[in-house]
Parts: sequence; C-alpha cells; structure tokens
Amino acid sequence: GILRPRDSTWSASTQGEAMLLAATTSTGTAAGTTPSWGLSRLALQPARHRKPRLRHHTVRRRDSTLARAFAAPAEVEQQRAQLKTDIVRLATAVKRGSEEDAALRLQGKVVELEALNPTPEPATSPLLGGAWTLLYTGAATDAAARERSEREGLVGASISALSSPTPAGASAASSSAPPSSVSAPLLTQGDPNKGSGSAGRFQLVENKGSVQTIDTERSKVFNAARLSLFGLACELCIEGACRRIPSAETAGVARRLAVTFERVTFKVGERKIGSLGLGWVNGGKGAQGWVDTTYLDEQMRLGRGDKGSIFVTVRRKE
Repeated sequence: GILRPRDSTWSASTQGEAMLLAATTSTGTAAGTTPSWGLSRLALQPARHRKPRLRHHTVRRRDSTLARAFAAPAEVEQQRAQLKTDIVRLATAVKRGSEEDAALRLQGKVVELEALNPTPEPATSPLLGGAWTLLYTGAATDAAARERSEREGLVGASISALSSPTPAGASAASSSAPPSSVSAPLLTQGDPNKGSGSAGRFQLVENKGSVQTIDTERSKVFNAARLSLFGLACELCIEGACRRIPSAETAGVARRLAVTFERVTFKVGERKIGSLGLGWVNGGKGAQGWVDTTYLDEQMRLGRGDKGSIFVTVRRKE
C-alpha cells in the first residue's frame, strides 16, 4: 500500500507520481534490479511546499529603482540651466556697466547655483581639468575688495587688474557703475559689441579676455590674459603649481586647490618678451593662495578664493 501523508491538500498529480514510484520500486526490488530512473524527493513533496522559481523581473525592478535614485529630477536640471543663463547674462552686464546692481544680482544667482552643485567632490573630479574662460571675478563688498587688494600686494593687485574681465578692484556694490568710474588708470574693459572702449578716452591696455587652464595631471595652473597694448595683441600668463587640500580640512568635501604662483610671462603676438619669477614675493614663499570650487559641471565652474573673490568661468570651446 501507499503511505499517504495526513495533509489533505495533496494534489492528484502528486498521488499518481507516488503510486507509479511505489509500483516501480517494488518491481525493481522483486527482480533484484535497480530502477532505470532515480528517486525524486520533489515528487513526494506536497505541492504547496515546492519552492517558487525566481523571476528575472525582480532584478529589473532593483535596477530601475537605483536609476531613479541617482537620476536628477527634471525640475532641478531646469533650475540649473536657467541660473547659468542668468549668470552669463549678468556677467556681461557687469562688464559693460549696462544694468544697475548687476553684480549684486549675479552673486545672488551664484549662491543659488552653488546650492545645486551636481559634483560632490569637485577637486577630485575629472571635470575640473581643462581650459575655462573667466567671465567674472569680484569681491562681495567694497571692504572685501580693499582687503583683497591689500592681501595681494602691489604685484598681485597689478596682475589682477590686468587679468580681470571685470573692472579692476570692483566689488558687487560698485562694479555696476560705468567702467570709466571704477577701472584702474589707463585700463579699460573691451566690449566686442561697442568697439574698443569709451569714445575719446585714452587707452593703454584693453582686456580682451582671460582663460584659466587647470592641468590636473601635471598639477599646474595657468592664468592667461589676452590684452591689447596700443592695438598690439599681447598675452600676460601667470604659471603656478597646485595641489589638492585634503577633504578633512574643508568640512569633509574635497573642493580646495592650494596654488603657488611661480612665474609671470609676457608676450607680444607669438614672441616672448620677458619672464619674471615670483619666488621673491611673500618673504620668499612666492605668491600663494587657494580657491574652492563651489559648483562644477560640464559647462560651468564657480569658485571662491582665499582673498574674498568670487569666480565665474565657463568651459572654453576647443
């Protein structure tokens, strides 16, 4: 006879398998032979105790959940795009002196965009390297602008005045005024849409634009200012060494580069005119500073320097 478990839910198919197995086993035993197929424990188990087969859609659900977790919402991307557009427009307005309080509004937009930074560790990101066009640099207040000038010293302040794309020494409170009232003597800011400066004003040097290049592989930085000297194309390039500051020193976020400026080179056209080492500056330590990258993506980089400056740069198109 067949021993049947007390479980009343035993299926008909399972009962049939057990009867066939019992008959075969008894036949094989009587003949002294081994059955041609093995015993299956699964056949003797009640149907409800069989383990369900894993389905592939479980893995797909997990993958889609991870994708949703790491994907930035469309609303945030739209906010970033709008803020970047506003910052570029306001940087142009600051340069031209065409809008009242443009610098103040620009710096407000900078704070908003910094809060939406998509790169958690800017100083170690591969996006940091490359050539960046400097659109704006300035201090938040007049007091910060004066402190910046004092900390830079004569050499640093002179270089900043030549290489800045915005009026030299300007703060957010003052740089919305017309360039003629805030620019350093004999220095004007070029406007590609209005020709070369104010009519009737004597021009010695005109800033045509500045480019910051960060070479992460060689730990080098280059600040190059394209100038016009009596109509001649010139370039002032400041070369320096940089190193990443450990995140433990910057509130747990790797965002700071320490920079030591080593040399200034001046060219007229493609001809190198002169070069000056900066090792004698700052008591023999060289011109030193640091900059925090507070926002970084494929198109824009925002930074804040140790002397109170805010930098707005966009990636230079090759």
